[in-house]
Formats: sequence, C-alpha cells, structure tokens
Amino acid sequence: MDKKLFWREFWILWGLGVIADATAAFISKLPVTVLTNYLFIEGYDRHQPWFVGLEAAEIVFEMAIAVGVGLLAARAVGLGAPLLEAWLRGERSYPSLSSLLVPTLLVGVAVGALVEARNLPVLHPNREASRRQARAFVNSPDSAKAMAALTRFTGARTTPASETLYDVAGAISAAPYRLFWISGFAWIFVRIRRAGPGEPSRGILCVAILATAAIGAVFYFASQSAYHDATKWVLAGLSLPRDPSWAVTARNLLNILPWSIGLGWLYTRKGLECTVVASLVAQATEHLLLVYVIVRFFH
Repeated sequence: MDKKLFWREFWILWGLGVIADATAAFISKLPVTVLTNYLFIEGYDRHQPWFVGLEAAEIVFEMAIAVGVGLLAARAVGLGAPLLEAWLRGERSYPSLSSLLVPTLLVGVAVGALVEARNLPVLHPNREASRRQARAFVNSPDSAKAMAALTRFTGARTTPASETLYDVAGAISAAPYRLFWISGFAWIFVRIRRAGPGEPSRGILCVAILATAAIGAVFYFASQSAYHDATKWVLAGLSLPRDPSWAVTARNLLNILPWSIGLGWLYTRKGLECTVVASLVAQATEHLLLVYVIVRFFH
C-alpha cells in the first residue's frame, strides 16, 4: 500500500467531512453526532461550551475512524474514490464523462423520486383529518406552550441559500460513512468467504449494501423513537388520527432505503465521488417533485 497516497487521501476526505459536519451543525442548530444527539434529546443545552466542545471532538474522532478504517477496507476490496486517487497520483487518463454522469444522474433521480413517494396520498389516508385536528390545536390555549417546546427540536429557520448549503454539506458528510460501512462489510464478508485476491463478487457487494441499509434503518428508527418519546408530552393535547401501521412503515422505509441501496450500489460501481453528486441530484429531484407534483396535484 502506498502510505503517502493513503495519508493524502485521508486528510482530504477527513477535512471535507469535518467541515461538512460542522457546517450542517451550524446551519441547523441541531446536533449531528450520535452522543450529542442523545444528550440533546435527554434535555441538555447544546449551547453550553462543554456541549459544543464535545460535539466538535466527536465530529473529529468519528470522521477520522470512518475515513481511516473505510479507506483501509476499501483498498483491500477494490473500492474507494477512484477519481480522487487518480488525481493524487497525477494520472491524466480518467473514465469518460458519460460513463460516470449517466448512471449518477439516473440513480439520483430514481432515489429522489422514491423518497418523495412517501408523500403520496395512499400513504397518508388520514391527512385531511390530521390537518383539521392540527388547525384546531393551533387555535387552542395549549398551542403556544407546545410550539415553544417544539421549537427546540426543529432547529433554526433556514433560507433557500442555507438549505442548499445544508444539502451540500449533508451529501459530503455522508460519503465517509458510506465508505466505512459498505467497504467494511465487504471486507468482512470476503474474509468470511475466504475469497481470493481481487475485487469481491457482486453477491458479496450486494450483501454489504443490504447490511449497510439495515444498520441505517436501525439508527433511523432508534432516532425516531427517541424523538417521539421526548416530544409526546408536548403534543399530549393533540389527538391525531393514527395511520395504518403498513402506511407508517412504508413511509419510513421510503425515507431511508432508496438512499442506502441506490447510493450504495452507485458507490460499488462508480466510486465515492459519484455518490455525492447523485445525492445532490436526488435532493433536487425530491424538491421539484414536492413543489410541482405533490403540492400541485395531491394537496
């Protein structure tokens, strides 16, 4: 292994990841790391100096682990960031733009469309009744206290420019963790199968992608459950109709699986850089479908 190349790649990916996480935290005014998110839900004030210092240290440490271990595993199984590596080596030959851009755009649009499908009326059978209940609650005496309490969990108000910057930061900060989980699982499964040298089989890569999706789902549902427990007392006076469990489950799965599976597949086929671009395309697609399709025809 070329140690000089490894460390140059490490510092670039680590630096971009740290800046992206810090930017996301600054814009949203919400924690972006596991431990500080847990402490925030438990009621600790994120504006305290010790909390800010802990979050900064956790961002630096988590990103170092994700990038370092992810790069080692990726090199062992033939994955990684091929365009960045070629640039660092000083190579002048790159894959054709169409071979990268076409699948990146297709995956990005598909992911955005699937994620936005969670807002279709069939998955919100009680949408109108919920709106009526919410409007009645807003006009009730309890609403002011509830809204003040909920403001803590909704973060800062954003502008179109800050939302765009937040999306870019999120796309960049997610890449090292994708590098870590998919490459790590692929390396583990190769070792379990005792496969020979070279790139892992498509079956191993598919299992690695699905395992990463499962990990993402566990973290997502755990976070949703924690936030629900933390805010349920605030909305105790708001009695909303309960959607069928299949609709709730489908919405949650559509919110996480397209990202994990679609961008995971793209990473194993075209490299880490393409997943960042596809993520931005997906977010743009999601926004356009929400504004020009969902709101216009279904709301």
